[in-house]
Amino acid sequence: MNDKIFSREIAAGYDPVILANATISVVGAGAMGQNVSICLAQSQVGAMNVTDYDHWEPHNATRSICYPNQAERKRWGTNKAAVVAHKVKQLVHWSDRPHIHYAPRRIQELGDAPFRKASVVISAVDNQAARDYIGFKTAQFGVPLVEGGFSGPRMNATILPNDSPKSPCWHCNRYDEDDQNKAIQLGCTRVAREVEQAGLVPAIPSASAYLAAFMAEAAIQLTHGTIQLGNRQIF
Repeated sequence: MNDKIFSREIAAGYDPVILANATISVVGAGAMGQNVSICLAQSQVGAMNVTDYDHWEPHNATRSICYPNQAERKRWGTNKAAVVAHKVKQLVHWSDRPHIHYAPRRIQELGDAPFRKASVVISAVDNQAARDYIGFKTAQFGVPLVEGGFSGPRMNATILPNDSPKSPCWHCNRYDEDDQNKAIQLGCTRVAREVEQAGLVPAIPSASAYLAAFMAEAAIQLTHGTIQLGNRQIF
């Protein structure tokens, strides 16, 4: 470890050794997920897993710091997770960390893998079914969850340490084991329809960068066990 490189982080209270041993799963590689990934990579977490099944569209250009040019599309394809993983790695060319893996899949298709060994999971998705699934899986494995979203002019972040069966979970209710899957399915279907009817409000660049920085800091604090905002939703 080079203390000169990490001098500012050490002064801020970060422990480079703790960060080097952390594995963070970032679900969603849109505007918010990109900014979170960059913050975490520059903070030198040891490993990152980026998941997103979506592909780039023209309207992403104004909101995406990792929007690929034509040469990058030919080299890496058009999947968001693939491009973000490669571009974020280029930004930290001066280090061998983080080790970045990506999955061009829906998070539900990957089973337990993104959660089983994660130090923290970042939820940066705009799909309610995926958000519910991530909330359920992080509670199941006791993995800290940092989740962000937008609702009209408001943005919010939720920090859930998931460190106790009695702690609040994403669903704000504790279901009996036999009812968990049913509750997830009913909640996903109902809420997804409501969101679809209301229309999606996308993140603008400044808002997504602001919220992403807060979420990255919350994730870093969770790896250190010093989070003061656990079990909170912040608007």
